[in-house]
Amino acid sequence: MNAAQLTTALVFAQTCGGGSSPSPATDEVESTWSCDEYQIMLEVETRYGGGCETDDECTVILDGTGDDCESTNLLMADDFDTEWFYATWDEARSFACEIEFETSGVCDPTLEPTCAEGKCAWR
Repeated sequence: MNAAQLTTALVFAQTCGGGSSPSPATDEVESTWSCDEYQIMLEVETRYGGGCETDDECTVILDGTGDDCESTNLLMADDFDTEWFYATWDEARSFACEIEFETSGVCDPTLEPTCAEGKCAWR
C-alpha cells in the first residue's frame, strides 16, 4: 500500500460511520467511533505504518499487543508513531472496546527484529 492509499484508508476510517461505542458506566462521554472503527484504524496503522528498509530500523516493540513474551508483540520501525497508537488504543479501551492484534503468537527468545519485504518482523 502506497502513502496515498494509506492516507485514504486512514481518512476513511476516521470519517465514515460515526457510530458510538459502548459508553463507560457513567454515560458521560460518548466515542466518535465505534469499536469496529477503532479496530480498523489500529489495524491499518500497524499493518502499513512504519515500514522499513534495514534491520536496524526495527526497534519499536508494541508492548501489550501479544502475550507476555517479547516476540509475540508487534514490531515496528523506529519512525512508528507510538504516541498516537497508544493514545488511540487507550481511548478504545476506555469505551470497553476489545482490540485484537494479529501477531505470530510464537514465543521464541532467539528471534531477532528484522526487516523483511519492507515490514519489521521477528525472525
